[in-house]
Amino acid sequence: MQGVTRPRGGSRPQTSREFSGTITTDGFVVSRTIPYRNSFLPVIVGRLEWVPGGTRVRITMRPAWHMLAFWIIWMTGVTVGAFTFLTQVQDVQRKLAPMLIILLGLPVFGYTIATTAFGQDARQAKHRLADLLSEVRRPPNEAVDPRVL
Repeated sequence: MQGVTRPRGGSRPQTSREFSGTITTDGFVVSRTIPYRNSFLPVIVGRLEWVPGGTRVRITMRPAWHMLAFWIIWMTGVTVGAFTFLTQVQDVQRKLAPMLIILLGLPVFGYTIATTAFGQDARQAKHRLADLLSEVRRPPNEAVDPRVL
């Protein structure tokens, strides 16, 4: 993982590293390095678990905290605004129908945009991580006495 990860921080110089973030002895927190801005880019949290015969890597993907907070605030505002408008309207007329569609469609639109953008990048990251982790080869263990096994 270290071979394809650059440290996070500072400006984004052009680099051949596929991921940026932090790698520790018990896991990593990285994101894909992309040449464009994407607010929905998943943060990939990997935890290493030592199991008999090898290591298990548990991967969790989540949005960046600042994006998640903005999205929750935006969705709450749009939804509250739509329901407030609907409860304040005394007379439902034909002219109001397009406004209702827009007000009720905004939360659906926000949810669809967020889940589609995040899901697409999460799938790309998942496939690339699977490729990287399948390339890991177990080093030859010459110090093990076969009679002990």
